[in-house]
Amino acid sequence: MRPSEAIARNYAFSTLELDQALALERDHGIGGWMLEDDYPHMESVWPHTLRHFDAQLAGQSAQTIHTLKWGNGARLFRLD
Repeated sequence: MRPSEAIARNYAFSTLELDQALALERDHGIGGWMLEDDYPHMESVWPHTLRHFDAQLAGQSAQTIHTLKWGNGARLFRLD
């Protein structure tokens, strides 16, 4: 198993910077990304979380948006 395959199988990731996450997924197959706002830390995007991610998600497919906002987290925590 390649390291990238082990990472994809065993890890989940969250990000404040969606463009970097999508580049890692595209270039290295590292997926499972979820959006985070990192509250209450100083580098948080809160209280502008929705505006921040809406801007970053502009132009993405409906499937990608669903996966990042809900799908990967639901799979990680085994939610319906």
